[in-house]
Amino acid sequence: MALKTQIALALAAAIALALARAAAAHCDGLDGPVVAAARIALQTGEVGGALAWVQPAADAEVRRAFVEFLHHAEHAGGHGEER
Repeated sequence: MALKTQIALALAAAIALALARAAAAHCDGLDGPVVAAARIALQTGEVGGALAWVQPAADAEVRRAFVEFLHHAEHAGGHGEER
């Protein structure tokens, strides 16, 4: 599995764990809105859109995890791009 896919799934999992409301079954699938928001965040480097799925109390934790990912991805040679 490509590093970018692994990171997108990890970010989506973190967001899913911090969901503000109960979600329909498709929301936590790979084709659901949580993963789509995580992928956009990874592509743009902006986590804001993905935070719509996060409880306010978990906002800072998700932002911290995202910044940490960006830092590690930068040192690994890009924002999760395949090596």
